[in-house]
Amino acid sequence: MSRTESRAESCEGGAWVDAGALEGLPEGAPTLLRHGKKRLAVIRTADGVHAIDDRCPHEGYPLTQGTVEGTELTCCYHNFKFDLRTGACGRGESVPTFATRTRDGRVQVFVPAPDPAAERAAAEKSLREGLFERRDGQIARDLVRLLQVGATPAELAVIGASYDADRAPWGCTHALPAAADVVPLCARYPGPQAVRPLMQCFELSAESNVRRAPRPRVEAIDPGPDPAAAEARYRAAMEAERIDEVEGLLRGALGRGWGRAELEPWLFGPPCAHFIGFGHSLIYAGKVFDLIEAAGGVAAPGAQAESLLVGVALEQAHATRDDVLPAWRWWRAAMDEARPQLGAWWAACAPALDATVSSEAEGPVDEALVAALLGSDRRAAFDAVAGRLAEGRLDAVVDGLVLAAAERVRRFDPALDRDESVQDGWLDVTHLFTFAQAIRVAIDRHRRPEILAVTLQAARMIQNAGVLDRAEPAPVAPAKGELAELKAAVDARDPDRAEALARGWIDDGRALGPLRVFFEDLGLHDALTRPIVVVHLIKTTVAAFVEQARRPADPRPVAAIARLAASPIRERFIGLRIHEAVRFIVDGKVPKLLT
Repeated sequence: MSRTESRAESCEGGAWVDAGALEGLPEGAPTLLRHGKKRLAVIRTADGVHAIDDRCPHEGYPLTQGTVEGTELTCCYHNFKFDLRTGACGRGESVPTFATRTRDGRVQVFVPAPDPAAERAAAEKSLREGLFERRDGQIARDLVRLLQVGATPAELAVIGASYDADRAPWGCTHALPAAADVVPLCARYPGPQAVRPLMQCFELSAESNVRRAPRPRVEAIDPGPDPAAAEARYRAAMEAERIDEVEGLLRGALGRGWGRAELEPWLFGPPCAHFIGFGHSLIYAGKVFDLIEAAGGVAAPGAQAESLLVGVALEQAHATRDDVLPAWRWWRAAMDEARPQLGAWWAACAPALDATVSSEAEGPVDEALVAALLGSDRRAAFDAVAGRLAEGRLDAVVDGLVLAAAERVRRFDPALDRDESVQDGWLDVTHLFTFAQAIRVAIDRHRRPEILAVTLQAARMIQNAGVLDRAEPAPVAPAKGELAELKAAVDARDPDRAEALARGWIDDGRALGPLRVFFEDLGLHDALTRPIVVVHLIKTTVAAFVEQARRPADPRPVAAIARLAASPIRERFIGLRIHEAVRFIVDGKVPKLLT
């Protein structure tokens, strides 16, 4: 490899940079050309002179140290091969190419002037290629490139979520809430460092949709000019599972320029009518518009609102309606009695709305309600919630649901997570808490009587999960300690010690900020392996600290996240799938689900 320092002739759009005499360039051997901060590899072959970026797009090693055969250059570090004419690589990202010419026996290379718009377009194209092929390194590099040319973390998170929303066969998956949850975390990771939280969403989106083409697009259906009539038509289509009509009406509504005010009720309505998808549907409905608005709003091209909203709608349309299952029969009967009263209950609860959705709690916790939700009598739990709604005590109901759900997470028996004969595990129990916390969001956004139905769904969900409790779930005594000791407890997989330290932190009245950062960063620094497990830890942490801030002196939310973070968590499910396969094919039995 020889080296050449540049001399440049400026022109419109860039500069022609002198690479030396043609006869001085050895055939088949790369020459390094420096121009400012750029490093180019100039290669003379039998069919002409070619110039490419010297940095291998895979990991940045110098291509001038590679070998050339014909018009193909091989990076000697990982055997990636590049076509010198196009920059194409069969194994990964293309390398940028540069035009060359010969003037008076000297080779010149055209180096374009910086063009952030072009750089952004190229990086976005490469990013989508990386997602398609599930190349995590390529995804990370392109995210850094995009952050450096001015893309915001919210705009990039939307790309990760919408990639999943356009391709997942049954609508949005956990990539959507992951995107919404990591955007606020980017404030602690400025500039290119924001790639760390963003990658949690992108890794999941890529893993779930490797080499998957977008779903066929359903054409828009004009819903008419009346939003209320359009919503009724949409809800009827959703109830009847007329999937194409659901998608078409939503696309048509967006085509009319309708936004959050008109369309958010469309997404909150179905989870009120049914307990859908083990609570996912309500959680997604509460996060999607926040993500869209963070990226500029429904009308902003970068927000990709149509992809995200259609993805959420299709998830609701395809997901299991858990409340129609046989195990919910008693609940359906109780709900049939309660539903006609929702209007009166809503009127009674109106004075408590602001207190329910406030970031700071008012008054003591209704411990009798928490005890009923954690008790063994399912009807008593239902009636405890219904009775308080009738009394207008909505704030007490939501606080009770959240804290009872946190307690269920804290009580969870990790042995069940390791039992290959049981479907229930850590990821399932976290949904009790994130669903309960999503109810607070939903009540604020969807101020209609039907929203009270989700509190009764949660009552059944939380009470029913008592079978997952440890044999001795009593809280551990608080212990004083610093974050280093908490980290040691988490690393040692010692949930009792981790819970004790978290409780001690709260009992001492210490600031929540450092504790929140500690738990947030666990999900960002490879404490766990599988993307689906990582995003569950992140979303549970986000919910826990929202609720902890609401009642700073009540340690139950952080005690729950401490036990989750410090417990062994099953991240691979092949053993479970093998057990279920044998149980089904050989014994004719369905999977064992305790809840």
